Amino acid sequence: MKSRVYIGILVGVLGTLAFLGCANPTSSGSSSITAVALNYGADCLELGSSETTFQLSATVSPSSASQTVSWSSDNTSVATVNSAGLITGITAGSAVITATASDNKTKATCAVAVWQDDGSGYLRYFNADTALYGSHFTHHPPSSWNTTSLTATTANPITVTLYKASGEADEEYGVHFFEQDANDLYEFGITTTGYYYFGKCVGGTWSTIQSWKFNSSIAQGFKTSTSTSGVNTISICQPSTEQISITINNATPLSFSDSSFSAGKLGLVVYSGEPQGTSTSSYYESFPSVPEDIHFMITSPFKYP
Repeated sequence: MKSRVYIGILVGVLGTLAFLGCANPTSSGSSSITAVALNYGADCLELGSSETTFQLSATVSPSSASQTVSWSSDNTSVATVNSAGLITGITAGSAVITATASDNKTKATCAVAVWQDDGSGYLRYFNADTALYGSHFTHHPPSSWNTTSLTATTANPITVTLYKASGEADEEYGVHFFEQDANDLYEFGITTTGYYYFGKCVGGTWSTIQSWKFNSSIAQGFKTSTSTSGVNTISICQPSTEQISITINNATPLSFSDSSFSAGKLGLVVYSGEPQGTSTSSYYESFPSVPEDIHFMITSPFKYP
């Protein structure tokens, strides 16, 4: 499995993490435009919910320069943006929103993932955008369902069923749980090749509780129209304040000793790899021919979607 190297920025009302390059200054001088900054570098939208739209704003430096920017989307079939920076989700997919300063050179970008109910009881993430190689998104169900005090008891665990329809086999997907904010949380992820990982972020510093390990209980492969392989159900509970129990497909629970967090939000986590040829690693994406197509269903402690 890919080693966990976090190169990115934590942004967004929904706790999204994504990696995007920053624009370099294009000119010098006290009145020349040197940078464009956005209020968010990434965001998740969800069709059919209160999160169908999102407002971006841009600040041009220096402050004496024109604050006018033009907005564009690299995939208007997925997400559009109007002249005021309001993003609207259209269908499941991913896009990059760009704000361009009045010099027509200096830019800033925001990664957008649009999630959608797939009509069969799952929430779908779909990414085929070559501009989003290496992206990492965490999507939270709306706050009316998902509170900051969400617990996971033996009687009422966190239970999520998830599968990949296509994508890179060794790229992680899974959940954040007991999330306090973008810098404090647990993360549990699996791959379609049967491996799992468990880690935590405390005060912005990541550490591994269990490094990538094969587990025969994980259903391997992809779920497609002709195959039902690869559907996994993960259940998480906290039998005591110092123990976390994670069950995969009703097998013998995995037990971990850790007491960093005991309640918080639940997030759905997806990763994408690099384009082929950019790394000695085999973990690459083949966008757009083989998109990341991942589906999630939360069944407890609340039902979503």
